[in-house]
Amino acid sequence: MVLRVLHELLLGRHFRINYKIYLELILPFCHTHYTLKSMSVNHSKRGFTIVELLIVIVVIGILAAITIVAFNGVQNRGYDSSVQSDMSSFKKKVESAKVLSTDDLYPPSAFGAQVGASFSKNAYQNLNNVIYCISTDRTEFALAGLSKSGKSFYVTNTKGVSDYSWAWTQGGASTCPNMLENNTTAGTYSWGWGYTSGAWQF
Repeated sequence: MVLRVLHELLLGRHFRINYKIYLELILPFCHTHYTLKSMSVNHSKRGFTIVELLIVIVVIGILAAITIVAFNGVQNRGYDSSVQSDMSSFKKKVESAKVLSTDDLYPPSAFGAQVGASFSKNAYQNLNNVIYCISTDRTEFALAGLSKSGKSFYVTNTKGVSDYSWAWTQGGASTCPNMLENNTTAGTYSWGWGYTSGAWQF
């Protein structure tokens, strides 16, 4: 059929290609041409360039960094909430211990069986992180705790849970006067750590 068409064209004859010739000659050619073109396009799109891969890696890195920062923020807020909850619960237990005592005074130690203090230990930094201050006459107390987030909080017999805005130190002599109201000079108060020497004391 192909030879016939070429022969007619060379002789300069004009003829009408009927539907059968179209189906047998032209259509298969068009299909072959389209298939080859599609294969060429698909081949040109195969794989990624180095630039594209680098862009993807950078985007993934940025998303990972954002996720880590967000996760740390949520985790730190969780630590702070646990410490604040401990402070609030602790105050209620110390006040209860005072009411049940025979002398109507605050307990000399907050970490014994008399108070029954409990803390979310994994929410605190692993150092001297919880301190109980008691006036010598045992009429006022204060408790401060250092969260893993780096923030610290305190509570007293006259104040609810508040931010400990002073610099956190490892000595009660510089910590207790910041929180106690009336007994702020040396010899008028004492203190004890809930966590010291690498271990919780209760």
